[in-house]
Amino acid sequence: MSAILNHPQHTKHRSKSPTPSRRRHTRNRRHSIGRTWDKPSRPRQVASKRQMATAVAPRPRPRRGRSSRLTRFFRGFSVEKSFTVLSLLVASGLITICLLDILLAWPWKHASLLFDWTNLLAGFVMLGLTYDVFRDQSR
Repeated sequence: MSAILNHPQHTKHRSKSPTPSRRRHTRNRRHSIGRTWDKPSRPRQVASKRQMATAVAPRPRPRRGRSSRLTRFFRGFSVEKSFTVLSLLVASGLITICLLDILLAWPWKHASLLFDWTNLLAGFVMLGLTYDVFRDQSR
């Protein structure tokens, strides 16, 4: 009985930290997904000196840059984009009508200048908010 108490038969307790040899391998291991932002997407083709001497300079391709913001905005249809166009039309209509009344006394014949200036300000605020939404949707 004393032999059992002096030499227990259970396994050795493992610590949660890896052994130094395991730590060394994980520290030096490269990540499976390397950084790609500084590398071209196509593999580089290496030409021999003879090919370089006889090769004609290739025609430069026309560079296709990013499409315009307006093209990106109208690329796909969505309800949000239609609301953006509608709010742009409402804001520009409100600004136009208020400016016509302030400058030419048409269509309301200067009934209330406070009304005109307040709606003109609201139209410009709405136009600014619409432009902000347009920029977000065309990214």
